[in-house]
Amino acid sequence: MNHSKSRRRRVGAAVAMAVAMALVGAGCSSDAGDGAEAGAVNLAYQFVGPPLAGLNPAKTGGTNSSAMFNVPAYSSLLFQRPDGSIVGDLATEWGYPEGDNLTFNVTLRDDAEFADGGAVDAAAVKKSLEYVRDGGFYLSPRFANFEDIQIVDDYELSIKLSAPVAALPFALTPAGGAGFIISPEGVDNPDMLDNATAGSGPYVYNPERSIIDTTYVFERNPNYYNPDAVKAETLTVQVITDPNTAVSALQTGQVSVVSGRATTAPAAEAAGMDVYAVGGSAHGIGIIDREGAVVPAFADVRVRQAINYAIDREALTEAMLPGGFGTPTEQILAEGQPGYNPDLVGRYAYNLDKAKSLLAEAGYADGFAFDLLCSETVGNCPAAEAAAGDLARVGITVTVEMVGVSTSAFDEKAASGQYGAAMQRLRTVASEFAPLLLPDAGGSSNPFESEDPEITRLWEEALAETDPDAQAELWSQMSERVAELAWFAPLYIAKFVYFVDPDLKGFKVTNENAIYSPFDVTGEYSWTK
Repeated sequence: MNHSKSRRRRVGAAVAMAVAMALVGAGCSSDAGDGAEAGAVNLAYQFVGPPLAGLNPAKTGGTNSSAMFNVPAYSSLLFQRPDGSIVGDLATEWGYPEGDNLTFNVTLRDDAEFADGGAVDAAAVKKSLEYVRDGGFYLSPRFANFEDIQIVDDYELSIKLSAPVAALPFALTPAGGAGFIISPEGVDNPDMLDNATAGSGPYVYNPERSIIDTTYVFERNPNYYNPDAVKAETLTVQVITDPNTAVSALQTGQVSVVSGRATTAPAAEAAGMDVYAVGGSAHGIGIIDREGAVVPAFADVRVRQAINYAIDREALTEAMLPGGFGTPTEQILAEGQPGYNPDLVGRYAYNLDKAKSLLAEAGYADGFAFDLLCSETVGNCPAAEAAAGDLARVGITVTVEMVGVSTSAFDEKAASGQYGAAMQRLRTVASEFAPLLLPDAGGSSNPFESEDPEITRLWEEALAETDPDAQAELWSQMSERVAELAWFAPLYIAKFVYFVDPDLKGFKVTNENAIYSPFDVTGEYSWTK
């Protein structure tokens, strides 16, 4: 079957998606350059906002923003392919010595260069990893246990761990976020990384051709170690926040891939575009003020549980994501992911009487009020308004405050300590939940540094466990504890939705890796036309 010509909706299955980008500037180029296909084109794709915190991958690695803005310019130690398998990028060999989960050895390829011509050797990789570990970034907790990064040879390292690190190979991929390698010059001059790139990836960011907050142009890197994998001369990220405008841009050929929504899927299908829906992220209310510093009622677990009982998840999900683009959920892990707990299905089934009873027991029979942050950029404000309507039925008055500037503006407000609740979108990967559940991560996910000894114990045991099944059981127990404490009021698992020009090829998404990348280290799924 030729996926690039099919106009059928793809939902949930592992599907090959023929994708590349619309022409920008001069369009097709007959001078493809070494390693590129003859007639390679300039490609453009849409993203909902500017880079989350500039172009520095240490600040945003592992996010959707990073997949759009960092992957083109930065190689990583390892790479997760669309089918979920992990292969080498800068690393040719990697792993734990038998019986030792506190040592992780890496052998580097010896033909990679940074865009500035410097060698990607063990010394450069060590410096980059230590920069991320010690920089106080969102990703830094993932490297906190990198006690000693030892240079064994020019292209060999041995990472000594103070404690086991969960899913370490995954963490060293672009999807995991912590494996991007920054050049020594970039590490020494970190301010430059906000609007420049210093990597060894297939492309280099050109600030002169770009417009901050609007258009980001990446040009082919002549020093890239695998030129045959590079299929396009340029990649352009076009920032388009409004979902309807994004569909229009796709229809007119300004871009060839956009992040879609269930509400705009009919228009995209009517225009002859392919609609893909795979994987998913958990969306819901983060009840982040669990000690009641801003909203005293939140300190009582019965109140938090009442909020969960008061929300009609089935109706809300169908209203927000009609047509099978979402699944109601009461937990922050998706079905099929390690740690998903089927016993939690129905834990907070819609029950207004139960919600009112719990509120009365907690001393809030007449209800209370709180402000709820949401992000227009992410698109979760309609869900916030719908949840507010449900909560009003039990006497809880919710004022929804919309943040429309950018995701970073939303994160800044959520981290300010002035709000007791915020809409949250979570990747359903248990090994990445430290910022959500542990007190020392802080940030916008847990700004009040909530702590529960049982959650911490299960987290630490899961990290130390090397057997995948046993580790998944610990994640499951942790998920049950989180639900019991009602730190969140999950609403639904939203599938990742993409609208694609059916004539484009080279892009693949699956349930195992639902975040698309414009480049594949083997070249098989590098985007082209």
